[in-house]
Amino acid sequence: MLIRNRLHRILFTKRVIGKEFAEICGLDQSHLNRIKNGHAMPSVGTAIRIATALGLEVEEVFVPEVAMKRGPARAGEAAPGSREGRGGT
Repeated sequence: MLIRNRLHRILFTKRVIGKEFAEICGLDQSHLNRIKNGHAMPSVGTAIRIATALGLEVEEVFVPEVAMKRGPARAGEAAPGSREGRGGT
């Protein structure tokens, strides 16, 4: 399952300063930035601390996203999403 992260938007909307927020959550600012930018996935405990500090539920900050299911390519066809057969290389 993929998790979509709304943290960047929420912090911007609430005008929360990253360094101060990281301290409130007990996180290193660089780790919070990696989470905020989608380069790191928080542990369950960290996700709860972040949501609680924002006064939100975890599901409001970290949203499960159902990945689109793609069927297997048939023989002789390009796989969905590939550039084959579209003039690409």
